[in-house]
Amino acid sequence: MEKYITQNGIKYELCGEQYYPILTIAEEKEHKIGKYGLLHRDYIKLHKRGTYTTLLTDGRLNSYLHEIDVQANEMVEAIVANLARERG
Repeated sequence: MEKYITQNGIKYELCGEQYYPILTIAEEKEHKIGKYGLLHRDYIKLHKRGTYTTLLTDGRLNSYLHEIDVQANEMVEAIVANLARERG
């Protein structure tokens, strides 16, 4: 029996008498995650377990949290600017 085989685009390795798929996690660009990204990570980890697991296994968690953090910071800046204008 061959050590490695490929079927349906998935590579398998022979371990004992069975073939097991070789699973890898895609490389993800590291982004700095700020306060709001970390808060959102904790929220989805506790309350949206499926979403958290899917993002983590697809290698998209860091990018997703960075995007959330950027959006939240933009919203905070807009709110602060509006308050500053109102108070004159």
